Amino acid sequence: MDCNTYNILYKRFLKRGPGQMLDLAGFKAGDSFLDLCTGTGRASFEVFKRGASNVVAVDKDGEKLSRRFGEEMFCGMTVRQFFDEHKDMKFDCIFCQQAINYWLKEEGYVKDSIAKLVAKALTSNGKFVFNTFNKEPSEEIIVKEYKLDGLHYAEVSQLVGGIVHHGQFCDGAHPDHQEFAWISSEEFMTILKPYFKTITIHSDGPTDIYVCSNI
Repeated sequence: MDCNTYNILYKRFLKRGPGQMLDLAGFKAGDSFLDLCTGTGRASFEVFKRGASNVVAVDKDGEKLSRRFGEEMFCGMTVRQFFDEHKDMKFDCIFCQQAINYWLKEEGYVKDSIAKLVAKALTSNGKFVFNTFNKEPSEEIIVKEYKLDGLHYAEVSQLVGGIVHHGQFCDGAHPDHQEFAWISSEEFMTILKPYFKTITIHSDGPTDIYVCSNI
């Protein structure tokens, strides 16, 4: 999916910018930044403007990126692939907006969990910040229709066997279908606690923002 289609289809979700999460993580000029599942690169562009010392963006679908902002760009790889290939890189802020459910629960790996790799990639005072929805989706098919900026949208979702199936539709745009794991707050804590000393949760309506650190 190209950048323009992504911006149209997910306009409602994109209204939530990265600023609140960056502020909660204490991001400041001079910090190094890792943007996991960057999408169109909104957060990376924002910290680049805020004076980040180094910005690395990771997304398996590089077509969504509208432009490059420097030499440190990694497209076309998963989160696991990035950490496997760049084990020595350290970051003051590791960021993931609206995408943690795609990659935190891995199946089939018997070595280091991906949560451990995230923790190891933080500097001594670094923060890992992400957000996620906090209400368990319905096992019944849910259809939501709405108008936004003159366009007709429809969202179809259903939880099946712990996996959320979500279809996004909009007039004149090719539809998109995504699958990702439902992870409860209790399960998030079970996954993260072995690797982070401090985990704080900031609730914002249907969304929770987690800030994790090794201090």
